[in-house]
Amino acid sequence: MHTKGVTLNFVCVICVNLFFGAECATISNSKHPKLVVLSYDGFRFDYMEKTNTPTLDSLKSQGVHTPYMQPQFTTKTFPNHQSIVTGLHTESHGIMDNQVYDPEHGQLSGYDSYNEEFWNFRDDVVPVWILNQWAENGRFSGSSWPGSNHPYGKNKTVADHYLTYNRSLSFEDRIEYVVDWLTDKEKPANLVFMYFDEPDGMGHTYGPESPEVIKEIQRMDKVTKHLVNRLKEEGLYEKVNIIILSDHGFQEVSLKNYINITALVNLDSIEKPYIGTPITQLRPKPGKFEEVYKGLKEGSKSSNFSVYKKEELPKRWFYGDNRRIMPIVVIADLGHVFDDYANRYKKLSKKLNITYDENRKFGIHGYDNNAVTMRAFFLAHGPAFKKGVEIPAFDNVDLFPLICSIMDLEPAPNNGTLKIVQQALSSYTSTATSILKTNYLSSLKMGIMSLLLSSSLMLHIGS
Repeated sequence: MHTKGVTLNFVCVICVNLFFGAECATISNSKHPKLVVLSYDGFRFDYMEKTNTPTLDSLKSQGVHTPYMQPQFTTKTFPNHQSIVTGLHTESHGIMDNQVYDPEHGQLSGYDSYNEEFWNFRDDVVPVWILNQWAENGRFSGSSWPGSNHPYGKNKTVADHYLTYNRSLSFEDRIEYVVDWLTDKEKPANLVFMYFDEPDGMGHTYGPESPEVIKEIQRMDKVTKHLVNRLKEEGLYEKVNIIILSDHGFQEVSLKNYINITALVNLDSIEKPYIGTPITQLRPKPGKFEEVYKGLKEGSKSSNFSVYKKEELPKRWFYGDNRRIMPIVVIADLGHVFDDYANRYKKLSKKLNITYDENRKFGIHGYDNNAVTMRAFFLAHGPAFKKGVEIPAFDNVDLFPLICSIMDLEPAPNNGTLKIVQQALSSYTSTATSILKTNYLSSLKMGIMSLLLSSSLMLHIGS
């Protein structure tokens, strides 16, 4: 019975503090939790094992990590970044690939910084940094993330602080933006997202097993160290939660595994195709569907690709129920590429003054999200997280409810779950913070005096 008495006394102390205003006194600069999310594009789940990464290793040992994080299909950059911040499968948020054909808007590209239609699939698809701002009460967001310079929702909200993607901006300067947003005097951000385009670039050019990628892994560790040092200089390191993650993994390929997909299709029978590696989508002209589909189906019997009608796409991909998916989808087997990449490699060889060689290795992603090489990585550190803990692998849509839980936000409808990721949260986050999240504060304040007056009852229980 003594344990019950201790528990009630602890809850009572929390209630007294909240009632008499200690809630504000215990928070220095903001009354909201702080979270910084960094994305290292194409940082495969096993990259930290390839070279020395002392800063990432330190955060991992003092925080939470997972063997790998499962990306969404297709395992491309824009679809997965959107899934992370909305908690939605690809078919639900509408960013089906880095480029799409939309019957309502035509050909759209996520690489166009001013292409609002690409990102705004529906008004109810809203990134978590917008939800943070909508919660108001001194909440501000900063974001340099794929799609973050665009307005979202019916009222067309943009991030309080945002940075349009600029490839030439140094990674160290990007960290400075993170710190500046956190310490802004007028709108100090409590939620910040920042994107880094490596080691993805070197992974494509030289392949995931190359010395060039090793250098980029080491570089990203130094970028992480810069963030840690700057947070310490600002007195924020112990107050800020940090999540470092990637969107997908990488597969090594060579042009020996090149598939001439256009040779299997009469181009006069289709509308302008979206031919990409490893996914090609085709929109046959009226009356030409069966001709195109049967030709590809026959060709797939002796080649390394699969052909699907839109309605035949595997349900586990959560990919087919969307107007941006064309009637026929062609997907290369792991390690194989289509025409577009052969042409891209020829241009790249000329640009880099590299002799064209079909045996030369380079890197691709976008394959089946169950492929081991497509797995992403995740680690987290800060007051909201446990220390030195490994949790089971989880789906990246689960990050959305996790972030909402940390930030005390009411999540929008999503496809994620806290079942696994809640194991990453510290005991403080999963107990005291949950009391605030479930909106019991007002009732606690109203009942505090009666609890105090009933102290004799509590003492009796604790005896």
